[in-house]
Amino acid sequence: MSRLGCEDRKTNPCRSSDAHHRLSRLRRRPRALPSGPRWTIVTGDTRILKNKPERTAFRQAGLSGFVLALAYQKTPVHQVASFLLWRWPEMEKLISLVTGPALYELPMSRSSKMKALPL
Repeated sequence: MSRLGCEDRKTNPCRSSDAHHRLSRLRRRPRALPSGPRWTIVTGDTRILKNKPERTAFRQAGLSGFVLALAYQKTPVHQVASFLLWRWPEMEKLISLVTGPALYELPMSRSSKMKALPL
């Protein structure tokens, strides 16, 4: 019976504590990285909308994110944090519905809807 991918116990004894053996086994059988959680970017930098190379890099990386409206720049940081926490469930829901790269504007008003931005 093979253990940890060891086929021949006589020529290649398999010990679970043998780190060298495990490493060589992983090198022989490369695996795809597991798909983890999607990254979501929250930024106040609106240059991504004007700078074509930044937009292209954002799109090619498959990122999704939110650009804060200009009103956030004059708002105290603790209020911005409070507002982001308030809108977080809505932001998560929106990102979970999108499969590819996307960018949205996050308005300051709690009742305003998020607006899709060109990417």
